[in-house]
Amino acid sequence: TTERACAALGLEPWHDPTNIPGPGVPGGVGGGVPLRSAVRADVVPVLEAVLGPGVAAALVRTADLLREDDDVLSALAEEALASAWREPDDPPASAPSGPEGPGAGEHDPEPRPAPELDAAALAPLAPAVRRRALRAALVAWGAPSGAVSSAHVDAVDRLVTNWHGQGGAALPGGGVVLRRCGRLTWVAPPQADDRVPGRTAGRVREDGSGCGGSGGHG
Repeated sequence: TTERACAALGLEPWHDPTNIPGPGVPGGVGGGVPLRSAVRADVVPVLEAVLGPGVAAALVRTADLLREDDDVLSALAEEALASAWREPDDPPASAPSGPEGPGAGEHDPEPRPAPELDAAALAPLAPAVRRRALRAALVAWGAPSGAVSSAHVDAVDRLVTNWHGQGGAALPGGGVVLRRCGRLTWVAPPQADDRVPGRTAGRVREDGSGCGGSGGHG
């Protein structure tokens, strides 16, 4: 189809040299060609020989269905996450601003602590939705997207669904998620000579102490 379209338009098609013409060609799996090409040339023919014809088409249909499911679940997770964000109860006061303030132009206002997540808002969610929401939250807090694994999400999810006073969940990049006062709080990795917003409060109140009206239950 592509070659016919190029011929009709008077174009010369470019033939990708990594597209292996068929199984058994040197340079397949482990031979230096892209994995996608090796799978198409070496693996799919074996699957069709064992399972019967139509394997490739079935895989395409399955991928399409999963993509549709993922689109819906991701949209639900985005909505749930937006509803679960909470501002910290005790944000630090900002430094005076404007030309009339003391030390104007010398210091930036102290950064606000990162927003927190209401565990009670997350707990009733379907696991597939809640886990997507938590993963998005970890990335929003500063964890590198490519380094956040299912193990990291599972550890944070247990702070919501299996809370029994356990310690925080370590994240890639050095941050930690703690549960305190019924909320998930991100604690930034310590940096030399810098105050990390919320770090002291998060560690002091990890066990739920000092939660005011919450009765000490995290």
